[in-house]
Amino acid sequence: MQPLTLVAADGAPGRPIEDCVIASPTTIVVVDGAGSPSADACVHGVGWYAQQLAAQTTAALLLDERTPPAHALAQALTRVAGLHSITCDLRSPAAPSAAVGIVRLGPDAVETLALGDVSIVVDTGGDPQLTRDLRVEALAGTEQDAVAGLKIGTPEHAAALALLAQRREAIRNRPHGWWAAASDPQAAQHAVTDSYRRADVRTAAAFTAGATRPVDRMRLSTWREHLDLAVRLGPAGLIARVRAIEAADPDGVTHPRATRHDDATVAVTALG
Repeated sequence: MQPLTLVAADGAPGRPIEDCVIASPTTIVVVDGAGSPSADACVHGVGWYAQQLAAQTTAALLLDERTPPAHALAQALTRVAGLHSITCDLRSPAAPSAAVGIVRLGPDAVETLALGDVSIVVDTGGDPQLTRDLRVEALAGTEQDAVAGLKIGTPEHAAALALLAQRREAIRNRPHGWWAAASDPQAAQHAVTDSYRRADVRTAAAFTAGATRPVDRMRLSTWREHLDLAVRLGPAGLIARVRAIEAADPDGVTHPRATRHDDATVAVTALG
């Protein structure tokens, strides 16, 4: 019997969601769209890009179960670029990009991939095992440090975020920098990947950055606690908890962050 995967996605209040999740009996793909593309750079938008990349990555994974997740992502990046290379300027820094997380449930192994600030969490009975890509924070700094002491919505907060964005963009998709899914399929080869014996895996979960704030931004939960809540409350219940925490600190005074709310997506599958 194939495992049941539960998913939920919730957009930041007041704007269209730019996350996308697709789950099949053997795959989970989550995409966290990024950027504020102008019409001159891309006529489609971030949400469209996230949806297309999730669909094309899932298709590549399902077409051949032997294809490594990184190769499937590279194929998807090439195909999505082809969908809008004529109408859009894919070389522009304003073109859409994304973070990507993949879980592949094979007959003998569970393979995971993270590119950008998505988190894959696997429970093998001990401490949760994490597949995460933290290069952007290591090289350019964290958003918590950048906006510490500044209220969300103030000019000072916006200026600090703009400076952080400049530092990050200067080293994005460059050697010795950090990598995001965009138009260059080579980015997929820089993803963080792991593999586990399927018989050892109890639960696997994928989270976009907006769904892991209580752990890696606010330090309110451990990964074990967060994963257990995702199983007990379900993905929608976990996201509701994140929203309640954000609502209790609307100005980001207690928990400094880039935005009051962020798109949040969770997918959880139980294998044993």
